[in-house]
Amino acid sequence: MVIGEVVLLEERSFDTGTITVNYAAALGEGPPLVLLHGFTDRWQAFLPIIPWLTTRWRLFAPDMRGHGRSGRAHDGVYRLADIVADTVAFLTGMVGEPAVLFGDSAGAFPVVEIAAGHPELCRAAVVGDMPFDLQYLTGVVHSPESTALHGMLRDLAGLPARTLLPRLAELRPDLDPPARLAVAESLHLLDPRALDCHAEGRFNDLIGGFDGDALLGRITVPTLLLQADPLCGGLIPDTYMQHALALLANGHGVRLDGIGHGLGLDTWQVTTLLRALLPFLESL
Repeated sequence: MVIGEVVLLEERSFDTGTITVNYAAALGEGPPLVLLHGFTDRWQAFLPIIPWLTTRWRLFAPDMRGHGRSGRAHDGVYRLADIVADTVAFLTGMVGEPAVLFGDSAGAFPVVEIAAGHPELCRAAVVGDMPFDLQYLTGVVHSPESTALHGMLRDLAGLPARTLLPRLAELRPDLDPPARLAVAESLHLLDPRALDCHAEGRFNDLIGGFDGDALLGRITVPTLLLQADPLCGGLIPDTYMQHALALLANGHGVRLDGIGHGLGLDTWQVTTLLRALLPFLESL
């Protein structure tokens, strides 16, 4: 990747004491920026924007437990509390200084947990299209369409990528062949059990005692809320966007018109995302 200079990404592993975290790093000059992907993805989900970030930031992009090449949950059960603990251990033991945390979709949950509960580890936060109204979000996740989709994804997880491609052509006709291959490779490396709670309507078992309003009210660092377009599948309603910004001490909100829940990362259409993200990062 070349944006003014050669940028080298290295894939490494970090032992948290309970699980091995696989991560990519671009260890140039600058303050740290940690990229946290969503469910069913892996660190490569951020490849469309990494070249624009490495010119100023020292990047870290870990795979969530059960995803990519990170370790699997020993008991086969995936909980937000464990994902947060993995991330805290990674930030403490590997990053070693306050970082900007950018969480896309489900990756936003550990971001707000850490920004609120471990401010010494978080310099600023970016939340990618995730509402923290659990009553609303549980209704979305438990909808028949969502549970059916996650059930299908669970059945596909772990299969060879070449086997997955024809099914993904049916499920995601909006993706071009390279993007579809990236999704197939992520599903190939996914532990199917990571989707149990989504597929079985047990979202509360995954999320535990998460209290979005309380957490947002405790965050003091600069926080950017990225709202995907509700007309294109975005999850944050306008009313919640206003509510969340009112809770944040230093909140900024940007709506990505014409862009869906994937923020354009899934389709490599990231111009709108970068126009919102880069000025915020430059302001820090």
